[in-house]
Amino acid sequence: MVLQAGNPLVGGTMLRRAMMQSPNFNPNTKTGWSVYQDGSAVFYTVTAEGTITANVFEGTDFVINSDGEFFYSGTPANGNLILAIANAIGTDQFLNNYKAGLEVLGTGGSAGASVWLDPVDGRIVITNAIAGYEAICDGGSLSMSTPGSMANPATYAVQDSPLASLISSPSDGVNPGAEVKLYAGTASGEPYMSTPYQVALNPATGGAETWHVPALTGGWSQATGLTAQFTLMPSGIVAVAGRIKAGTVTSGTTVMTLPAGYYPSKGTISIKVRNVSGNAVVFFSVNTAGAVQYQAGAVSGDTIDLDTMFAVSMSN
Repeated sequence: MVLQAGNPLVGGTMLRRAMMQSPNFNPNTKTGWSVYQDGSAVFYTVTAEGTITANVFEGTDFVINSDGEFFYSGTPANGNLILAIANAIGTDQFLNNYKAGLEVLGTGGSAGASVWLDPVDGRIVITNAIAGYEAICDGGSLSMSTPGSMANPATYAVQDSPLASLISSPSDGVNPGAEVKLYAGTASGEPYMSTPYQVALNPATGGAETWHVPALTGGWSQATGLTAQFTLMPSGIVAVAGRIKAGTVTSGTTVMTLPAGYYPSKGTISIKVRNVSGNAVVFFSVNTAGAVQYQAGAVSGDTIDLDTMFAVSMSN
């Protein structure tokens, strides 16, 4: 090749050719290299050592820029952001919102569960979690602010329905395992029940168990502030919590009827709870038809605590 004076190909003040290419440059087979007059270039195989400086790195499924590092499920687009690492909250060029810190979006930025490591408060937040999630806390505590959503105890939301709960890992050196505390209302001084952290299955649906609000009968009703609810624990124990107001107090009056899987298979179970109005003991029974029946200890209008548990299976 002859280099003509005044029209240098290499070594002059400008590149006058439209491009320079390697002999094997082929975009279809992705081989070789090409440098274009506008300053852009294509290199299909590069080995580099030392420092590489750039404002933006873009790959087939990621973008790295001054805002952070963003990874996508497939070609970057709105709705398929799966991982974001950023110094501040923002929105990427594809209109996916992300938080400050590290955020993992399991099925994309527009739906599904996400796990967020908050660098400011030093907390891990799990949102929109589906049935079957697991929370592991090694020291400290996690609080459940809404069904399937966990947040730092400092942001605990007072609630009545469903019942408040707290997943914690005791730091007293005696009880190393995590536990669930089930409160009748708020987590501030109210009585609670505790169990090792597991998830029971709903007898009717086979899905993860939740709290259920019963239909009250016999003139009995929900007491103000602490909704009475029941749930099935992993060990086959039914837990009942909350408060009700006494209606008909004739022995044998059915107060509520539990669905299949929540009452004893054999015999009749007697339970006793506290009469808040009279500071005494109130007696109920649960039979093999699921009927929770009042027996003694109250007068009409009394407020009754239902903080109790009973087994649903018996050997004889």
